[in-house]
Amino acid sequence: ESGGETYTTTAVEWTRTDLEPEYVLYYSDGHLDPYYQHPSFKGRVDLTDRELKDGNVSLVLKNVIISDRGTYECRVAKGGSDNTGITDRKTIRTIQLEVTASGELVDSWWGLPRQTGPRKGSD
Repeated sequence: ESGGETYTTTAVEWTRTDLEPEYVLYYSDGHLDPYYQHPSFKGRVDLTDRELKDGNVSLVLKNVIISDRGTYECRVAKGGSDNTGITDRKTIRTIQLEVTASGELVDSWWGLPRQTGPRKGSD
């Protein structure tokens, strides 16, 4: 912030650079945009809070599978309060996600295992 202006988050990008397209989730103008999203994440990702209260841009990944492991990056774009467009885009978090065969998630940011809950069988 400078000169008393406030800046709000206008877009959130969650990516995995080893994928093409690399987008896990792209959120802009108040909605999720599936256009550039990698097909393996369609219907499995969301934001914890789409209103982005208190800057919360946490990603929710559902129905985790082994191939979800990888390096995830979160970038946010900020714009001026007068809607003059995006003024700044930066990476705010990088997470290395490991997924074990038991369905246990371990990410390098928290460093603690997190259970995904019971897994349902495939049809």
